[in-house]
Amino acid sequence: MQKPLSPSGTRLLWLAPLFLGTTLLGGPGCKEKPMDRRELQAAQELLGRVLSATSQSEFAESLRIHGPVHAEEVPLLAEKAQSAEQTVRRNATRLLQTTTKGDAPDALRKLVKQTADPAVFVIAAAGLVGESDGPAQCGARPELLAAALKESEPVILIAALKVGACAKVKGLHDAIGKLLLNPDREVRYAAVDALEQVGIGPLEPLLKTILRDRPQGLTYPFISLYRLLLDSDDPELAVAFKNSLVGADISQSTAFLNAVASSRKPWVRQLLLDLASTEGLDRWPAFVTLAAWGPATEPELLKICIAALEKIPPASEQLKRRRYVVDLEECRKYLGRLAGRDRYSTEETDAALAFARQRLAGR
Repeated sequence: MQKPLSPSGTRLLWLAPLFLGTTLLGGPGCKEKPMDRRELQAAQELLGRVLSATSQSEFAESLRIHGPVHAEEVPLLAEKAQSAEQTVRRNATRLLQTTTKGDAPDALRKLVKQTADPAVFVIAAAGLVGESDGPAQCGARPELLAAALKESEPVILIAALKVGACAKVKGLHDAIGKLLLNPDREVRYAAVDALEQVGIGPLEPLLKTILRDRPQGLTYPFISLYRLLLDSDDPELAVAFKNSLVGADISQSTAFLNAVASSRKPWVRQLLLDLASTEGLDRWPAFVTLAAWGPATEPELLKICIAALEKIPPASEQLKRRRYVVDLEECRKYLGRLAGRDRYSTEETDAALAFARQRLAGR
């Protein structure tokens, strides 16, 4: 899934050619007329700037000006991908990875087989992940993959994670564990993506720690972390999940609720009950999630509604009372549904409370 743009846009413009491939720069479905000699010469002059780019921003801007790779440029890129100059061969491989025009896929296969550069290997192999021989290509050079996973450049690490996950290589969890704490956001996201493909394995304690302790300054695709942990029976995960929501914004809270919606683990139930019983952003969304459990959670939800209705401010505090009762909409809705009617209105709180007490007493 494509990640959102970073504030500057620079990082993902740099990464886009590696992962968006033909979606970004065109593939067989993009019809183009053959280039004449003058057009090819002009395009290759622009291409030279992309190949020599030494920074993310320079690469992205040069590629934007050049535009999609042309079929006539594939032979030159295949040659440059074997250059003695590291920057040129790595940038050429990135460009080959963006297209299926010409013989680009075969050029990538040749690089996978022949290169001695770990970065060129993982970038080329990443371009073949979607091919029928993708797993075989990704697993062809485990020594180069291992070396790439020790690199520091984010674009190389991201490609290495993608290749390792496709090949399901042994020992990948060790690398993922380290890269989950990488300072680069896109590397951490790629590590989580890889973990979703190969399974959580021995990394449950680390993910639990990340959720519980919220490493300062580090962000994650939280819905993926939640889902990866939901198969566990460890009751301590309730604390980790709850801690992860402290100070969380609405998007993370939504991610949490979407992740746990289908779970019926006892610790998830207790976590949702704790949230639904406590004032805060997640109270009523947690209540609604529990309501979907049906009769299994009815007694607890009735108690929550009774406690909330009993705390309605007096009629002498009209504005405060009005706001409070409006905020109890989910309770009024839930009780109305149990009573076989529409929600109780803001003027029917006494009736709602009486019904809730009677319903609970009859269970």
